[in-house]
Amino acid sequence: AARRAGTVGPVHGVTTRIDDGPELRPTRGDQLFWRGPDRSLVGHGVAARVPFDRGDRDRGAAEAQAALGALGAGRAPGDAPLVAFAALAFDPDAPGALIVPEVLVDRRPDGSRWLTVLDGSTPDAALARLTAPTEPAAQPTRHELTSMLAPEVWRDEIVAVVRDRIAAGELDKAVLARELALRTDRPIDIAEVVRRLCATHPAAMVFAVEGFVGASPAGPRYSAHEAPPRGAWRGEGS
Repeated sequence: AARRAGTVGPVHGVTTRIDDGPELRPTRGDQLFWRGPDRSLVGHGVAARVPFDRGDRDRGAAEAQAALGALGAGRAPGDAPLVAFAALAFDPDAPGALIVPEVLVDRRPDGSRWLTVLDGSTPDAALARLTAPTEPAAQPTRHELTSMLAPEVWRDEIVAVVRDRIAAGELDKAVLARELALRTDRPIDIAEVVRRLCATHPAAMVFAVEGFVGASPAGPRYSAHEAPPRGAWRGEGS
């Protein structure tokens, strides 16, 4: 079970360099994944879950940073910094959380791969669990794609309003998003979706966190050894 930040002590683990690491893609839908311009991360399991207050984003970010700091307190000098995954929906009322994985494979900008284990298992056992083969999921054979807004409503009540505000000088630019619902006759294989996004959008930031999957051209730009800038809390997904 995941440990909730604030109710347990710091988490400790072992970080080792691996020469022949796995492909940096999720092999199962429940794994965590993030790929940026020069770094990739694959996580497995949940060592800790840090709640994120969506109502007050700045306060939520500060509290989450403090909770992560408490989880990492007392770690050995050679330990890698804790890595937490999060994918926050645009809906401000939706709950959010940062997830620290039990096992993490990190491909850094220099091409080296590092394995961090927080669940007490040996690096070999953790790596075997992370790369365990799975049966290929049956792919959907039928699908139905539906717009949640009627086309004329989208055109007249959203696109036309934004167009007129740009023409009036009230806006310089607007990026519009339209909600679509996809229904299939079989469950969608998230790992396969991520693999295809990585293949078809090689320069995009690709992520998968507990069923929230996306690819965005607007990825964060910061060193793997630096703290992310404030704006990194607010990513774009699609």
